[in-house]
Amino acid sequence: MQWADGLILSQSQKHPGILSPSHPDSYCPQGLALNLYHKPVRLMAFISQQKRKVKLLEQQISLLPRSKKDYLGSTLEEIYGVALSMQTEQFSLGALQYYQSYDRSFSDPALDSLLVATSLAASYHSPRHILRAECVIQDQASLALSWQMRSSGFQQKWQYRRLNRYQRPAYASKVLRLNNQEQRDELSAELKYSLQLPITLTLRSTLNKAYADVAQTGWLGEHKAAIAYDDTQSSLYLSLIGIDRDILSAVDSTFINSNPQHYRFYLKLGQQINTHISTSLAFRYHHQDEILALKTGSWWQQSLKYSNANTCLQLSFSIWNSGNYTLMIPDDSESGFQSKGKNSAALSLRAEQSWKNLSAQLVMEQDLKGSQDTSLRMNLAAHFH
Repeated sequence: MQWADGLILSQSQKHPGILSPSHPDSYCPQGLALNLYHKPVRLMAFISQQKRKVKLLEQQISLLPRSKKDYLGSTLEEIYGVALSMQTEQFSLGALQYYQSYDRSFSDPALDSLLVATSLAASYHSPRHILRAECVIQDQASLALSWQMRSSGFQQKWQYRRLNRYQRPAYASKVLRLNNQEQRDELSAELKYSLQLPITLTLRSTLNKAYADVAQTGWLGEHKAAIAYDDTQSSLYLSLIGIDRDILSAVDSTFINSNPQHYRFYLKLGQQINTHISTSLAFRYHHQDEILALKTGSWWQQSLKYSNANTCLQLSFSIWNSGNYTLMIPDDSESGFQSKGKNSAALSLRAEQSWKNLSAQLVMEQDLKGSQDTSLRMNLAAHFH
């Protein structure tokens, strides 16, 4: 079921495995997996064991990063699991038993070095509707529900998440969009409408609430409106996002004194110059304080791209500035945001090459103003059919 809604294992959207191929700077399970299938029943078993670099505090794990860091401490990670599922054209039903352990304890008393979890999942697919549900039982049950519907040019997606006393497994998805702490409810809705022209309108709203925290009685929200235009020669994407201050201050405490409601404006333009060469311009503006304009932030990127059937080269120049607050850009990390610092510039080069059964990727990034660090990432993948 690849696996359910990601409360224990991340979903793979583009590949037939449990997890997408890992980034070379990120950890992924290392071991053996067995997948047996006799229609309509599937049996899956896996085992993973590896050393992971960790940050230690008094010989206990204070930070277990998902990306590879040069920390002095290390821990042995062991993961085992077995799953049984039944799948037909419309219905899927399955159960997963998961075991995870580390040879060091965590400094946070809320985290356990030995984690045992059970996942029960079900889904229904039809030409217009997709319903998914997953219940994960640790000490208490946590729940993920979703419903997608599409009809002609209209699409909608509704999601509900409730995390009770939930410890996120090592390779689980980011369950909540706005805040991944336990004992929280999150409700999100997304509506899309495609016009006859190559134009798509999108509205999305996400609400998050700590139901066990008496100090927080209301819902925290992020709301987005966007319009996209895309044809064979040109593209345009424009979005406006409103986000509550408390969502950002949970990641960076300096935002406590900022405006209660933050606004993000994002614009991206693309143009195909000829068959192989294209260019794009992206701009982002953050309104974070009503009194001093210097407390706002902006980001700008210009890119030039060459591509053919097997090769892709892209050169990008980025510059950003923010007077009083770091520039917080949404991403898929644990916190949900990437901090770009206050003022800097960067140059990046991406090269991709594919062959019949092999593909390679090289990414180089150079900071031009702040730390002046240089990073280099390489990824090599083999494909067999």
